[in-house]
Amino acid sequence: MIDESCPKKKIGWEKCVISLILFNSFLFTIFFAYSVLMQNKMSILFLIEITFLLGISSQILIFIFEKHEEKKASHIDWKHPQRNFSRNHCEKKLKKPGIVKNIFFKIKPCLEFLIFYQSPVIFHNIKKGWNSAVDHRQLNSNAGHDAIIVNIYSPLSPEYMFQNGIDLLITFFMRKKNSYKIYCCNSSDNFFDIVNNPNATSLWIFGHGTRGSLRCRDKYVIYSELCNQLSPISRNKRYIYQFQCNGGSNEISLVEYLANGRGFANFKENTMGAEIRVYIQKILQDDSWNN
Repeated sequence: MIDESCPKKKIGWEKCVISLILFNSFLFTIFFAYSVLMQNKMSILFLIEITFLLGISSQILIFIFEKHEEKKASHIDWKHPQRNFSRNHCEKKLKKPGIVKNIFFKIKPCLEFLIFYQSPVIFHNIKKGWNSAVDHRQLNSNAGHDAIIVNIYSPLSPEYMFQNGIDLLITFFMRKKNSYKIYCCNSSDNFFDIVNNPNATSLWIFGHGTRGSLRCRDKYVIYSELCNQLSPISRNKRYIYQFQCNGGSNEISLVEYLANGRGFANFKENTMGAEIRVYIQKILQDDSWNN
């Protein structure tokens, strides 16, 4: 069954404020604990001031980082992403114990909420993407349409992946009157059902993963294994845009498996929301994006 649980209700700035309070409370707790353990007589007022300064500094650093990623992405040819040979993803995976990776992935949504939701710059994009999807979930999707697949990893931060340009796609499709539908995906079975839907003729994938796999909430979906299970009619997509971490130069993307290379899948280990938005803007400005 495809998850139809979100998005239904718009969000305001409340989550941003909650995250901001939690983030600064976390910083204050660390400084207070350090003061007690080291037996330093720091006043509460001084600890509050240090927390405030570091909180402001984190906001500035996130803003600078976002602008830096946008600038880098603006100079990249999305049609011909460069292969990164400097890091072997397969070797890297062998060096990381599976249990460590699984534990990290379990706490990652909490970290995303704590660190990124408290940034007004990032939360503004999260809010725009989510609320746009609430207002315009689909358009003429009973027949062939573009499937916008947004992976949901935690009830704490279901809106997180919506920062990556969902609002840009909705605005474009609505203006062009192109058929589309937004799918919230919370499991590997959900993902399979969406891709195996013959009416989902094109895919826009947002989530965590590698070039040859997607991390769903329950497990990794290996694209080579997924393709073998698809119905024959679903194995030929018009195009696929794989907006996820695409590390693994030797891995084969879903774009290559199902769309004969038509679409996008870079070779970058960490693909950030700011650069994805730039990629989408460039793609939608290109007349050949859907050929």
